[in-house]
Amino acid sequence: MSRFSIVGVDEHPVTESVLIDGPPGTGKTTQISERIEEFIRQTDATIENVQLVTYRVSLANDIVDRLKKDGLVEESFDAQKSKIGTLHAICNRLLRDRTDIDVTHKVSWYHKKLFCEQHGIQYDTKNRKDKTAGKVLFNIFGWMLSTKSTPQQVPQSKYDELVEIAGHHIDLQGLHKAWNDFKQNPPIDEIKDLEEGDELYEFDELLLLVSEQHITPFNIDLLVVDEMHDVYPAMYDVIQMWMGEMNDTTFIIAGDKHQVITEYQGASPEFYESIDLPEVSLPITYRCPEEHISYAHRVLSHQFETPDVIADSDGGVITDVTAPRMYQNYHGEWTVSTSKNNPADLYDDFVNEGESVIYAVRINEQAKAIAKSLEDEGIPFVSNSVEDFKDSELIDLYNALCKFKKIDDYSNIDVDDKFSADELGAIIRNTRAGYIDGHKGDVEFLFGDFKGGYSVSKIDNLLTEEYFNDIVQNNIGETLLESVEKDKLIRLIDKHNFELVEPDGISTKILTIHAAKGLEADNVFLYDGIPNQIYDSISTSKSALQNECRVWYVGATRSSNTLVVVREAFDMQRSPFLPLVNSEQSGVVQQ
Repeated sequence: MSRFSIVGVDEHPVTESVLIDGPPGTGKTTQISERIEEFIRQTDATIENVQLVTYRVSLANDIVDRLKKDGLVEESFDAQKSKIGTLHAICNRLLRDRTDIDVTHKVSWYHKKLFCEQHGIQYDTKNRKDKTAGKVLFNIFGWMLSTKSTPQQVPQSKYDELVEIAGHHIDLQGLHKAWNDFKQNPPIDEIKDLEEGDELYEFDELLLLVSEQHITPFNIDLLVVDEMHDVYPAMYDVIQMWMGEMNDTTFIIAGDKHQVITEYQGASPEFYESIDLPEVSLPITYRCPEEHISYAHRVLSHQFETPDVIADSDGGVITDVTAPRMYQNYHGEWTVSTSKNNPADLYDDFVNEGESVIYAVRINEQAKAIAKSLEDEGIPFVSNSVEDFKDSELIDLYNALCKFKKIDDYSNIDVDDKFSADELGAIIRNTRAGYIDGHKGDVEFLFGDFKGGYSVSKIDNLLTEEYFNDIVQNNIGETLLESVEKDKLIRLIDKHNFELVEPDGISTKILTIHAAKGLEADNVFLYDGIPNQIYDSISTSKSALQNECRVWYVGATRSSNTLVVVREAFDMQRSPFLPLVNSEQSGVVQQ
């Protein structure tokens, strides 16, 4: 029996193909899981006859765990080796098993870096998240593949960004041809594991090959496509081809047309709306409280009819605040006020112990300002936009010091704990050579690939007693290399008082709204502010205007408890889609 009721099952049984349309938090994952489980119960199918296309590892694991619990899948079943995975992984498997095309060798960052070096273009920087001409160039190449476009079809704005960062004219057509030649005839003398005749493939090329050669999955009774609203042309062609040719297969397509926000990658509401299947609409959001969903509908109503969905909860907090302005100088450095409603102050005011947080911003540059505020107050965070505490090793170094501080007597260490490999590496790499017992280079070499835990009781084999004395006396700065961001480390210590911070348990995230899609948090700080380039585009393009409306709708539907709309923090245009929380008045862009 199903744990939850299957919406629409009386009208559209589990053996019938359906489109599951679910606004944020309405339980698309649950409905997919229930339909898969019931399908297996009612038919002769097993998990081997189910193809699940998803980028969400959590969804795949949830489905497999439930099937195991109900005895429908063996305990030894490994989802990683099954027919569950991303569309790219599934297409890779199809090409490997069903064709003679050798797609073993995939393009990596090293191949891109090598190509850029050959053409005098910068690819790498010290901070891997910094934008460079090489990375922008390959973003354009990626866009061309995903949208099946030519160099002549690249939007002027993308090309202008590339030229601005490079500082000179770029022959895009010539470089694109050179890149294709590089992939077909890679310099095997400079790349390990390649032999004469090997080619390099980009992941979207796998999609193009599958759709062009009409390769369909074999022996599949049920095919599920999750997050259909995220598909772009190269993905869409594969899915449409499968739906057209797999006549004996039941399809479940799930998504939300109001969450199509990756038009920059070629996604379009037209792809989702073109799916010609009976629609099952999910009526209740279990994430967003009533006031939140009401506010989100006000956001969306600027351009669209709002979905017929109600909230399961009437609790939660929603408010807006005016924040002090944060400024960026010519060197890209941010000046962050310590006045009320700065990012760190909002954390202290709204976030309770153990709660999750998302700082949601429109573009990556805004994330840098918020990161500085949190760093200054020792608040750990993770981010895919800026260097975070995990990237810089500060968390690992801090946790290593926490364990080291447990030592009372260095001549007779009695601490039942271990340094992780990352913690031990952070100590060795960031400590002055004089405190290392032996030659630092030798120690780094010995422990560079160390995988297991290292007992705290043995640390006297690596670090001198002088190191112990300085740590005990809180002269920590004296032990560290000049390259270590000591101020940030000291703030971590002040904030957490040598209590361990679990790296994988950091629950504060700084994300763009695009990166936050699909996620939720107890507390969301949604920062108003649109760059001039985007603002100008929404005043001249209907599709850009509607895409931007959907972006802010997604931003307004990430919170399960507290939503704070933060205004005036950036010297940018105000979003025309964020009404005041306590007023029906809002400046709406007319189109």
